[in-house]
Amino acid sequence: MSILLRDTQGPSDEYLVMCKGADNIMLPLCTSVMNDPHQLEEINHSLTELSNLGLRTLIVAQKKLTEAEAQQWYHKHSL
Repeated sequence: MSILLRDTQGPSDEYLVMCKGADNIMLPLCTSVMNDPHQLEEINHSLTELSNLGLRTLIVAQKKLTEAEAQQWYHKHSL
């Protein structure tokens, strides 16, 4: 699930796309995590601990977009 946000209150008027989903889908899409083996190991450890407690886990991620990227995303995903 994803949402496109626009910060109209800040000085930069930036766009963000935020996504949530299952760790096996989301983690491979997070290049900053995949490029840092230590961080990936820590995240996987935390996810394992939480699931061992019987808790459901989801990953939440965000990415800054340019206005052009945001418009393209909006047109692709709007109904």
